[in-house]
Amino acid sequence: MVGECRGGALRADGYAHHPYDFARAPDKKRKSANEVTLANIGKLSKFLRKNRKRIKVKRNALYLTEFAYYSSGPNAQPEKRRSQWTKQALGIALKAADVRQLSTTSSSTRRSRACSAPGW
Repeated sequence: MVGECRGGALRADGYAHHPYDFARAPDKKRKSANEVTLANIGKLSKFLRKNRKRIKVKRNALYLTEFAYYSSGPNAQPEKRRSQWTKQALGIALKAADVRQLSTTSSSTRRSRACSAPGW
């Protein structure tokens, strides 16, 4: 994690995070307490607030970059499930107080799109 910084705290306009979980719905938490997905995104916000003396990130400045489910390969999910889970993920991100953006990508089309809303 972030150690002591010369000249004071690390300052940032935002914090980017990749909340991947390729095999579960976005509201299902992982077993490991050290992993942050959409299911426990509030844990990341809480960590950043708790460590404000060392890491100064503007409030409401979490950018969730790179979020997707596989469309091929051993971890592939059916198209209908990927669609449902992606919609659910956007709903979770919209409700999370500190999230300003959720970027999704699809490995089958190699396109990405950023989802954001007024006030984010």
